Amino acid sequence: MIKLTKIPQRADEKVLYEVDNDVLTITLDGIKELVDFTEFGEGFAETIEMESLSINPILKAEKIADTINIKVLQFYSQEEKHLFEVI
Repeated sequence: MIKLTKIPQRADEKVLYEVDNDVLTITLDGIKELVDFTEFGEGFAETIEMESLSINPILKAEKIADTINIKVLQFYSQEEKHLFEVI
């Protein structure tokens, strides 16, 4: 089971995340990347490489028992700035 924690980041990119059991699908500006954590052992991932995406929005991945905790970037637009930034 994947548990996502989204960290806000101001950027013009659009990113969507979909979770299906131990597979995370990332869609960044229309380009999809599947990251399969099925064989991921307990502990921290040292590196997670993207094959198709220009940037890696995964900040951290750790497996504890049956749960994979993943921190990812959640990009927001200039128009959404007021939702994430306190002035």
